[in-house]
Amino acid sequence: MFSLSPLTSAALVGIVLLLGFALPPLLNMVAVSPLRVLRRDLPAPKVSGLARYGIALLALFGVAVLQAKEIKLAVLVLLGTLALITSVSLLCWFFLHMLKRALRYSDRHHPIMQGLKQLAAKPLGTAVQMAALAVGVMAVLMLTQVAGDLFKAWRNALPTDAPNQFLINILPPQAQPLSQHFAQHQVKGGTLYPMIRARLTAINGQSTKHTQGQDDRARRLIEREFNLSESADLMPSNHIVAGKWFTPGEQGSISLEESIVQNLKLKLGDTLSFDQQGEQKTFTLTSIRKVDWDSFRVNFFAMVPVGSYRDAPASLITAIRAPDSAAENKHFAQQLLAQFPNILSIDIG
Repeated sequence: MFSLSPLTSAALVGIVLLLGFALPPLLNMVAVSPLRVLRRDLPAPKVSGLARYGIALLALFGVAVLQAKEIKLAVLVLLGTLALITSVSLLCWFFLHMLKRALRYSDRHHPIMQGLKQLAAKPLGTAVQMAALAVGVMAVLMLTQVAGDLFKAWRNALPTDAPNQFLINILPPQAQPLSQHFAQHQVKGGTLYPMIRARLTAINGQSTKHTQGQDDRARRLIEREFNLSESADLMPSNHIVAGKWFTPGEQGSISLEESIVQNLKLKLGDTLSFDQQGEQKTFTLTSIRKVDWDSFRVNFFAMVPVGSYRDAPASLITAIRAPDSAAENKHFAQQLLAQFPNILSIDIG
């Protein structure tokens, strides 16, 4: 289910900017005499320049504060935009002035010269249009630059041994030979986790059919099946923020990721019931985890102790660091497919 918040935010920004630039002329219409509608020779009422540009700048500043959520940054953005508009307008005015002088010695009947003459005849309007075009181009280039910088910073933040392949649809009997295959090719990672499909049916004994989570992702997870997993040890990219991890031999407990807990308004000690192919099981929430989803490691929203679904059908999943060399990676993938044709490899390198 998509969220309406981006659409609402964009509509509000558009309305604020529209009012900021169009409100002064609209307010000025109040002072228009009805007689002017009949007599076009009467002078038009003048719009105060301070009101026209002041309201527009105020609207721009409000939008900048709303988006940046910081007054200092909004002021810097507004000053930079004004500096760009001023410099482009002055530069455009200079070229138009030079163009106007050059047109005196050119063929005025040529179509191109006629168009240039029209531009030079209205230097103020042309300068404003060029400044607006410059601001639009600046915004596009800024987005491109920022996106590239964010991507580089994100890549630099990843550990050097971050997994670059996910392997799914692994059958339990293939666990041992697959681990041997990893060791033979000196592949890092390779911890296998079971992936069990189950649907959340009740929270504290109440059906989830009418439960409305505040987060779209949490709501989607309620409406479809969960991917549960079993583990005796806490995953490397997880840490406990509330409660405690499973003790050896513990059963009937469950550990959830913190965003699910927050949006379902759960707390330690709550019970959650799951339906796994007709078999109902109830777990008590004993720990809440913060998960580093950017680690490129296998992570789950819900974890239960080993043996909770001993007889349930499950496939295995793992994340590995395949060879970085293109030739070695291709050789590894070919041998993996030849020996385990059912395994699906997702290359995220």
